Amino acid sequence: MSKRNVLVVLFLVGLLSFPAVSHAADATNPYASDMQVVSLVVPEVAQMRFITGNSFSMVFVWEEASWELVAPEDVIHTLRYATNVAGRRITVQAGIWNGNYHGSNLHLNVTPAGGDPIHITGPSKNFINPVLLTEGYQEIDLTYSASGDLTVVPGEYAFSVLYTMIDP
Repeated sequence: MSKRNVLVVLFLVGLLSFPAVSHAADATNPYASDMQVVSLVVPEVAQMRFITGNSFSMVFVWEEASWELVAPEDVIHTLRYATNVAGRRITVQAGIWNGNYHGSNLHLNVTPAGGDPIHITGPSKNFINPVLLTEGYQEIDLTYSASGDLTVVPGEYAFSVLYTMIDP
């Protein structure tokens, strides 16, 4: 065996035996040590909740003096949401539970604070894209507005508005 190979073998033996020697307590070394591996597990977070309630009514009024159907007052609700997955987005979509709705001029819109109105009936639309990662939850005020005219058949129209946090 060459001198170089002997040195490499001795170095490796010394290196591999070092942890065993350093962990043992004896009269010359009264201290002992050990090591642990600590794993931290962080769950995936995707949560949304309305903090101002889930259901509300908006009522149109017939104004006899002006002979017009007056839209209801806007309603503001606050959505709280949180995620720790980059690139997620929130979509919004509304379905209606009344068969008389189709073909009418009854509309429901939602306007996020600082944003443009979104006509929420029909296919799903991007609402917040992307959701920003922050140290905590976020809140956004949503202003609901409705419009309609005399082509709308009288009745109660229940819109089911669905907000969904999805992956990119």
